[in-house]
Amino acid sequence: LAATDVHPIIVPGQATKIQGVDQRLPPLSANGFYQAGAGFADEIRAYRASGQFVNDQRAVAKSAEKFLRKWFVRTCGDTSQEVCKPAVVFDVDDTLLDWYDLESAANFDMPYAQWLTYDEECAMPAIAPTRDLFNAAKKLGATVFIITGGNDAQRPVIVACLRARGIAGWQ
Repeated sequence: LAATDVHPIIVPGQATKIQGVDQRLPPLSANGFYQAGAGFADEIRAYRASGQFVNDQRAVAKSAEKFLRKWFVRTCGDTSQEVCKPAVVFDVDDTLLDWYDLESAANFDMPYAQWLTYDEECAMPAIAPTRDLFNAAKKLGATVFIITGGNDAQRPVIVACLRARGIAGWQ
C-alpha cells in the first residue's frame, strides 16, 4: 500500500476517526448479502497461489490453539471445565468452509442465487487448520458455538454441509 492509501475512516457509532484502508466494506452491523467484487481479485489469487495463504492459515490456527491451551490453564486452573464453562466461537464461511474456488470462478462477484446453490450442494471444502482447531477446542473441554451469516431457512443445509466436512458437536 502507498501512504496515500491509508487515510482517516469514519466508522458509524465511533466518536473518533480511525486510520485505515477503506475497502468500501459494509459496517459489522449490516445484515445483507455482500460481495467484495473484482477489485482485489488479482491480489487474492496471487496470495493463494504463492502458498503463503496455507502457511498463514496453519500458523494462525497453531497460535490460536496455543493461546487456548494457556488460557484454559490460566483461567480455569484445576477447576473442571464444567465449572469453568469455557466457550469458543467459530464462523462458517471462509473460516470453517472455504469459498475461495467458487468465489474466484465468479471473479469474487457471485450472484446470491448461485451462492445459495453452492451452499445446498456443499461444494466448499473444510479449512483443515480451522477444523483441527475446532476439534482441539472441544477436546480441551470448551463448548463450541458456530455463527454464520446464513439465515434460518439455510440452517439445515449449512448444518448438513458442516457435518459432511467433519465439523460436528457444536452448540
